[in-house]
Amino acid sequence: MSSSTQNKIQSPLSTLIVSKAQILATTDYNLTASRYRVTEDFSNAKWDMVELGEVCDVRDGTHDSPKQVSEGYPLITSKNIKNGDIDFSNISYISDEDFKKVSKRSYVDIDDIIMPMIGTIGGACLIRNKDIEFAIKNVALFKRSENFLPLYLLNILRSESVKSILEASSSGATQKFVSLSALRSLKIPLPPLHIQEDIVREIEGYQAIIDGAKKVIENWKPKIDIDPEWQKVKLGEVCEKIFAGGDVPKDNFSIEKTDKYNIPIFTNGLADKSLYGFTNVQKVTEKAVTISARGTIGYPVLRTEPFYPAVRLIVAIPNKTVTAEFLQIALSQVIVTNNGNSIPQLTVPMIQEESFFLPSLGVQKQIVEKIEEERKLVEGNKKLVEIYEGKIKDVIQKVWR
Repeated sequence: MSSSTQNKIQSPLSTLIVSKAQILATTDYNLTASRYRVTEDFSNAKWDMVELGEVCDVRDGTHDSPKQVSEGYPLITSKNIKNGDIDFSNISYISDEDFKKVSKRSYVDIDDIIMPMIGTIGGACLIRNKDIEFAIKNVALFKRSENFLPLYLLNILRSESVKSILEASSSGATQKFVSLSALRSLKIPLPPLHIQEDIVREIEGYQAIIDGAKKVIENWKPKIDIDPEWQKVKLGEVCEKIFAGGDVPKDNFSIEKTDKYNIPIFTNGLADKSLYGFTNVQKVTEKAVTISARGTIGYPVLRTEPFYPAVRLIVAIPNKTVTAEFLQIALSQVIVTNNGNSIPQLTVPMIQEESFFLPSLGVQKQIVEKIEEERKLVEGNKKLVEIYEGKIKDVIQKVWR
């Protein structure tokens, strides 16, 4: 087989899913799978393409279902690997005997890599420390190899190329699954170790910037420095109206925005998840603050455009003593501090009694302007994360070409 042919990767498929648009693109309705299968062409790749199983010990966790116990060793499954890390918050435990049995097949060491094989394919996780011993089930295990730097292999496994190959290789209609044989036969670029070191060094530099920016994003919260001479008021005293949204207007509704239906319908939820659909009914036209009454309790959002509140979403329309902008910031601190998520739902009578310190309109404006300056810096850090995550992807994709 020629090197050109070897570097064209076509993953085995048990099922090939093809969009209707692809089939209708021509009048020749040939439903042969090979017609629609996408082949990755790496014939011009700079480095040798090698099967992962030839240069790395690739295993998977137990296929059995050990008996759960109340105390013991965590059993990590695909659902416990999230965002490139292990989530120990919702796990099952197995006995010492079962842990030893599973470990004979797939003991996880420091600098090994684990990756989900079921559900969300990909999302490789590097084991940097072992503060907690654990076993794995239906999880791929890539043992440390002298052929790869752990961080190099980690980023290769997270690359868009590997993601597309594994998605094509996965089977299962409702829940995707990638087989151990598909992982072992996966072809990846293998540059010399000193080149891998250069690649990892560049990625680590970018990652340091990302980590710093993420700390700013995670730690920043808008804060009002209270002057004890400010008047303390109840929300009901500084609002023209406080009411809860009702039913979705079914006869005047569209899931997508159109020329006719262009008024957003908001329900309880965080950020974009609160957008339910669109209508042509403007129930609120003034600047207002909406407050989630169910789910994530007390999440306040500033609304500056006409909208329709639904599904018990609370709406507070301020009077002339307080700006909507300041009210949103004040409520973001007061409600979370007082109630958190410990109550099943928030009602209008309850929210009316929430109290906070109210400065003059001039001071409110100054506070809002200062916080908006800080918010812009935070948004800049979000953009920084996006840019440098793109740089990491670019570095890895170059290795494939």
